[in-house]
Parts: sequence; C-alpha cells; structure tokens
Amino acid sequence: MKITKTLLVLLLSITIFSCDSDDGAPIIPVADVSGDILGTWEMIDLNYTGSNTLVSQGQSIPTTYVGVGKNIDNSISFTENPNDVLAEGTYDIELTSTTFGQTTTQTQTDLPLIPNSTWSKNGTTLIFTANGQDTPFTILELSATTLKFQQDSDDTITQQGITIENSLSMVTTFTRVN
Repeated sequence: MKITKTLLVLLLSITIFSCDSDDGAPIIPVADVSGDILGTWEMIDLNYTGSNTLVSQGQSIPTTYVGVGKNIDNSISFTENPNDVLAEGTYDIELTSTTFGQTTTQTQTDLPLIPNSTWSKNGTTLIFTANGQDTPFTILELSATTLKFQQDSDDTITQQGITIENSLSMVTTFTRVN
C-alpha cells in the first residue's frame, strides 16, 4: 500500500511539474506554403465564425455567428510585374446567428470576395491593397493545387452612443485553375 501511494504521488508530481502553460493551446499543423501563387484560383470553400457585442446605455447584447459559403462562383488571378490580383464572380453566405439563445439563419447573396487590388507576400502573410487600404491574410496552405488563407479581424465602432465590438475569423480555400 505504501508503494502504491508513493508511486501515485510521484506520478502526480511528474504530471504537474511537466505541464507547460500552453498545454491547452491547440496544435496547428504546419502546412506547405512554398507553392507559387501566380495564376488563377477558383474558390471552393469559405467559412467564418465570429461574435459581436452591441453596447448601448449600459446594456450589452452579445451575438455569435457562423457563415458558410454557398453557390460559390468566384475566382482570383495573381499576376507579377505588376503584382495585381483580379477577382471575378460572387458567392452567397448562409449566416446563422445566435443572440440570447435565439438562433436565426439568413442568406446574403451575390457577394464579392475582394475588390481588384495589388498583392504582396511576405512569408505566410498575403496582403491585398485596394483604395490605399491593406488587408492582411495568413496563408495556411499554398501548394501546386491548393491556396488556403485566413483573415482574422477585431474592430470596434462607436456612433451616437452605441458601440459594436466585432471579432471575425474567415477561412477561404481555392483550387488552382491554371
């Protein structure tokens, strides 16, 4: 019995002292990002998750939402010298939102992905620049056949005493056309 208690205390001590503070963090596998981005890519998937909180007169109204791309007919073409990106087509988004336990679903149609713009790439960061504004994306995968990137944004808008805090994470996947 004494040996069992000693082993149990030893095992518990090893477990407690060998844990890092980031042990609960998700493990994100490193994908291939070495491919060539030049060419035409067809969008095959778009998903996003997010939340927003509307604050007015001391009251907060939190909402969570999930968006799923539907009726996707969208492509982007990357050129070099100049580094232009031409976007064509649209997609629909089926948006499911939940506020105070009430869930609603609506569809927004004929949305463009991005405006025509210029692009730059630095490591795993892809930046689209349109109308003087940079929009950064993180490349999750860039291979001979697949381009997958993520955009995360957090912003706060205040107008006439109403504040909206918004957080969004969008992942878009493309397959190479040429």
